[in-house]
Amino acid sequence: MSVRSFDLSSISPDNLQPLREAVREVRTKDGNVSLWLTWKGEVGCPLTIIRQPNENLQKPFAGIFSKRNGMFVRNFGNKKQNAYHHSGGLPGTIIHEWCHRIQWFAAENNIGDWYWEVSHPDQDALYKKWVECLKGSYAATSPEEMAAELFRVLKGWRGREAWEVNQELLEDWMNFFISDPVFRHFF
Repeated sequence: MSVRSFDLSSISPDNLQPLREAVREVRTKDGNVSLWLTWKGEVGCPLTIIRQPNENLQKPFAGIFSKRNGMFVRNFGNKKQNAYHHSGGLPGTIIHEWCHRIQWFAAENNIGDWYWEVSHPDQDALYKKWVECLKGSYAATSPEEMAAELFRVLKGWRGREAWEVNQELLEDWMNFFISDPVFRHFF
């Protein structure tokens, strides 16, 4: 499988063409894709898009970040299935997992108040504040997942959940991200 570098900052919900071209360029016969993701040339991370679950990405997950192996995202075969399984589409899951990559990067490099790979006291406080509002959604499962879901939505990759348009919620999380010494570079 050939690996190609791809700048994740080059796409938006209104402009997926650069990602489509990169995927077509490196897609193997079995439908798998490997890309080396960066954001404006920084904070590299491997991304593997797979057609079938494997040891790195088990069912029922649509995506995962592993500090050892990078990001894995499942392609469910077509736009309709990907839209069903990925909030914000397949690129929305990539953005969600990228958030976990950045959480880990900040903790690993002792930047700001990050700890335990993906944890931050302000993230924990926002989780406690908003968990009841997001009850029943994937975002309510943990502080780090709430952060990744809000990062996805704030970057424009919206799904179908009612909380995604709650302006007070979005403002709280945007303030968190733009005040963080690492995440502010992504807005």
